[in-house]
Amino acid sequence: MRANDKIKSQEKVDKDLYLRARTKLTDNLKRELSSHKVAYKNKVGVLRDSIKKLSHFDTMESLLKFEIKKLNKSKNEIQNYAQDFVYSLTKSADDADYKIQSINNLKSKVYQDETEIFKKYTIYNILLVYIQNQSDLDFDIAKIENLLLPIELNW
Repeated sequence: MRANDKIKSQEKVDKDLYLRARTKLTDNLKRELSSHKVAYKNKVGVLRDSIKKLSHFDTMESLLKFEIKKLNKSKNEIQNYAQDFVYSLTKSADDADYKIQSINNLKSKVYQDETEIFKKYTIYNILLVYIQNQSDLDFDIAKIENLLLPIELNW
């Protein structure tokens, strides 16, 4: 009798452990499949963006104009983010020191981001001016120095 009870209780424990393990494995599998699905969607998005870029690539000039527009859009997005952040910070109940520190961190981050965007913008703009004014593709900036702004020459 005791042996039967012990066997039955052991079977219940084993069954419970089996069900827990199976549930955990199926949950992990679902999570893994979900992350693969997200990765696949991201990859498809990147491919769509690449196809969109290539459709604008009738000429090098049109591609450069497209990239310059994209840089302007990202610059505006950064500025809008900074304004929204400062606005939400003014409405928060945080202390003044934290707000000042957050704004200073935001200023340095925005400055770095805008500097990177400006560097890319300058390079694309110089290339665009060169392509519009020179027929050869042997790039020499001295050929278009008179068409560039002083800040573009420094970068």
